[in-house]
Amino acid sequence: MKTSFTKSQLKKVGEKLRHHVPLSPKEELILAEFRLGHRSIIEAFRNHHKTLLDRSKWKERGILFVSRLKKRNTLVNKLADRQRQMDISRMHDIAGCRLIFLNLKHLLSYRNRFVQRVISTKHYVHLRADKYNYLIHPRDTGYRGIHDVYEEELPGDQLKAKIEIQYRTITQHAWSTALEIWDQSHLCGAKFGLEDKGIQELFMLYAELLWRFNDFDPDSGQFKREHVDLDDGDLYHRIRKQERELHVLRYLRDLKRVKAKIAIKGEDVLLHRYTRISGGGSTTALEARQLTWDAVQSELFEKELDETNDFVFVQASSRVLRRAYNNYFDDAGGFVSKVCVAMKRLHGCRSFMSFRRDLDPVFVLNK
Repeated sequence: MKTSFTKSQLKKVGEKLRHHVPLSPKEELILAEFRLGHRSIIEAFRNHHKTLLDRSKWKERGILFVSRLKKRNTLVNKLADRQRQMDISRMHDIAGCRLIFLNLKHLLSYRNRFVQRVISTKHYVHLRADKYNYLIHPRDTGYRGIHDVYEEELPGDQLKAKIEIQYRTITQHAWSTALEIWDQSHLCGAKFGLEDKGIQELFMLYAELLWRFNDFDPDSGQFKREHVDLDDGDLYHRIRKQERELHVLRYLRDLKRVKAKIAIKGEDVLLHRYTRISGGGSTTALEARQLTWDAVQSELFEKELDETNDFVFVQASSRVLRRAYNNYFDDAGGFVSKVCVAMKRLHGCRSFMSFRRDLDPVFVLNK
C-alpha cells in the first residue's frame, strides 16, 4: 500500500480513535487514505472470486458473493475493545469479502480451491490459515464460519493491505443476521458477547440447534456434531424454557421489515439506513444508491463523522443485496423458519399435530 504517511502516524490516529479523541483535519486525511488504500485488494479479490464463481462447477450452486469496506463506527468500536488492544495498522478486516453457500460440503470444497488459487499467484500471503476456523472451534457466542486473512506480499516494513474472507452456509448467515438485528434493535453487543447472559445463551443454543439439524455433515470427518454438552432432548427443553422467558424468536418473527428504496445498476453501492418521520410516527428506512470509489471520501467518510448516520459501502449486485445484507432490512425470516424446521426435526418422533400442541405458538410453522 503506497501512502503519504508513516506507520507511526497511522498508529497515533488509531490511539486517538480508541480513546474517542477527535482527529485533526490532517489525521482525518490519514485515516481516509488508509481506508481507501484497501481498494486495490478488494477489487483484486473480487476478481479472483468472480473468475472462480463463473466456472460451470460453481455457477449454478446458489453461492452469494459480496464485499465491503468496514464502517467507521465499527472500526472505532473494535479499536476500543480493551480485550483486543488492536493496533489499527494490523487490523485485518477493513477490507472484507463474504461468501454464502447452500451447504457445508460446497463451502469446504470452494474454500480449498480458492486458497490454492490465491497462493499460486504469489502476490498475497495467507496468514494463520486455521486460526479463524470457527467451524472447528465456534466462538462462545455460537458463531460459526471460516475466516481467511490475506496480506499483500511486499518487501521490507511497508504498510500492507489485508483482507478478510468470510465463508458461511446460508444457515450460519441466517443466525448471524438474526444476532445483528437483535443488536441493532436493542442497542447492545450480543455479537461480541456483551448482552444479557440469558440472551447470549439462547442465541448460542439456537446456533447449536441449527448446526446439528441443518449444517452438520458426518462425511466431512473433521467436525463434531455436538459442540455443546447437551443431548438432543436436553437441548430441546433448554431452548423451550429460555424462549418462554425471553421471547427472542417471537420478537424477531414479529419485527417489521424495513422499507427500502433501491436504485442501482452496478455493484458499488452505498447503503444508508435512517429513521423517517411521517404522520407523527417514525419508521426505519433504507436507501441503496450507486457510489463510485472516487466519491467515497466526500460521500461516505465525511458523513460518517456524524455518528448518528448509518452508512456502509458494499459491492453487491441487486440480485444478492437483500439476501446478503438482510440485517439492514430487519429481515430475520430465514432464521425463524430454520429454527422452526430444526425444532420439528428435533422432536420428529412425534406426529406433526402433537408437535404443534406441544410447542409454543412461536415455533409453529406457517402452512
